[in-house]
Amino acid sequence: MMRSMVSPSDDPSQVNHEYGALPEDAFRRHISLRLSQLEEQISGLQREQQALRAQWNTRLAVCRLPPEIIVDIFTQYCACCYTRHRRTYAQGAWVNLRLVSRYWNAVACATPVLWREIDAYRHSSWLTLCLERSQRANLDIAFHNYTFPAADMVAMLLPHAHRVRELLVNFPLPTTWAMGIAQLCRCVLNMPVMEVMRISNSAQPKDAYIDLNLTHSLYPCLHTLNLYRASLPFDMQLLSKLRILHVDACMLPSDFTVDRWMSVLASNRRLEDLKISYFLDQLVGNWATLAELRRPPINLHRLTRIEVSGHSPSLSAVFLTHLLIPADAHVIINGDLGDVAEEDVTETLSALLPPPAVRNDSLPVLQCSIRRVALDVLFTDYELSAFTSVSAGLPSLFLSISSSDVDEWEDSLDRGILDLVHLFSGSPLTDLQVSGICDNVDQEHWEVIFNTFPDLEKITLRGEGSISAFWTALSSVPNDRHDLAPPSPPCPRLKHITCRGYFEDVAILFATMYHSLMHRAECGSRLESLCVEAFSSNTPDYQEMTDTYASQLHGIVNVVVFSDLRSGMSSLLTVKRVPQHI
Repeated sequence: MMRSMVSPSDDPSQVNHEYGALPEDAFRRHISLRLSQLEEQISGLQREQQALRAQWNTRLAVCRLPPEIIVDIFTQYCACCYTRHRRTYAQGAWVNLRLVSRYWNAVACATPVLWREIDAYRHSSWLTLCLERSQRANLDIAFHNYTFPAADMVAMLLPHAHRVRELLVNFPLPTTWAMGIAQLCRCVLNMPVMEVMRISNSAQPKDAYIDLNLTHSLYPCLHTLNLYRASLPFDMQLLSKLRILHVDACMLPSDFTVDRWMSVLASNRRLEDLKISYFLDQLVGNWATLAELRRPPINLHRLTRIEVSGHSPSLSAVFLTHLLIPADAHVIINGDLGDVAEEDVTETLSALLPPPAVRNDSLPVLQCSIRRVALDVLFTDYELSAFTSVSAGLPSLFLSISSSDVDEWEDSLDRGILDLVHLFSGSPLTDLQVSGICDNVDQEHWEVIFNTFPDLEKITLRGEGSISAFWTALSSVPNDRHDLAPPSPPCPRLKHITCRGYFEDVAILFATMYHSLMHRAECGSRLESLCVEAFSSNTPDYQEMTDTYASQLHGIVNVVVFSDLRSGMSSLLTVKRVPQHI
């Protein structure tokens, strides 16, 4: 039986009984008056309820903390959330803490330091509020959206220019914004606390450069300068005090010479991070004159990172010849070959570095114990990454070349291998990754690798083509042996091999691989693990073949993994675990 949802107070008969004798107009006036009275009573009860809750909260421990403790909680929480790439998340985190209580919100609103980091997006209201509540605190301002009115930006920042510590424009500048920032820099007489400036002008035409009026007198405290497509005048006082300098495709004046640039570096004792792109070829003068003057190399002893890109390999090498870079600095060098076709490339990765006579002096990282190297000559990549530790996340040395006429590197892996051997022949490599099209890499190339790096413990081969020569070289015996000792295969400490890609002649590959591993096991160099991940589209009986070879590898390899990458079918993974003994 269904229960009625109509309460007695909703019964029309009772309402009519109470006011039934009244005319229609009087009836409605009485009802409206009574409703107003009830609403006022409800509002009063709600206000009393809120007041009681507020009184209750004042006795809670979290609301009895001194203001300085609450401010410290805000700042520490921001520090835990803050990273350079997630600054906006950190700001939003502390804003949410204001919701703990009215007391916490009042403390936050009255603390200027919490409002000094400002992230402005589309509207000016948040910027206005932060400028007001930050009072006299120095400002770190980041603009993230070009729809923010450029005229408002200029009008709002001009009165506060004297306390702007950091200015970041994190989007391609449209014309109105480029003009607005230039106007701001022209109108202010001094930005005495400006320390960090990051401006990108990527949306402007190639011949349009933004003028930021970069002078030491205007920016006496500037230590971080990151510019793209801006005018960079020669100011020795400004440039010689920078700790971070990133200059990409900037316009240089006619008095910015090669010698002056080297003088800037020589006089800068603070430089920690240097990035120059499409820069060296704009300097006036001849680099050969530096060698004629026999100028001593410049020791950048505080440098932790250097990136040189957008220049020809030979120009990058000449520049690096005149530097002494610390062994623990991260070195990134990208060579621009122009529009050279792949078959016409003459300058490869080795050409990016100084001549062998001074190479180790300029780049001591090459003398360090490089343990892991990744060589990628595949698709659009022609690059090499070297690590001083097998578990290191960032490479100590990264080299790459590119050509606008090369969409995919198809026939250059052999040259990449020669670069690898030439650069790291004295390093005790234990981990090697090679990626590329292997068709033009013969057995001799692999033998050179194995003989140059006999301490290899792990090899990862990724790409396509035929890799039978790789397996044949792994079981070869040097021809120059004259002793009577039992033959030892290359890289006797090798324990882990991974092959992943679209390999041709899978049947021949598996047969060659089996005989190679059998020979190594007989010589006492058995693998710990073997992982083969291949596309089986050209091998109809791939699953049956892998099962067969997995059983044949019993006793030769401790762990065998075969995977079919066709259509992402990772569920077809077959794992065979075999005993440790032969």
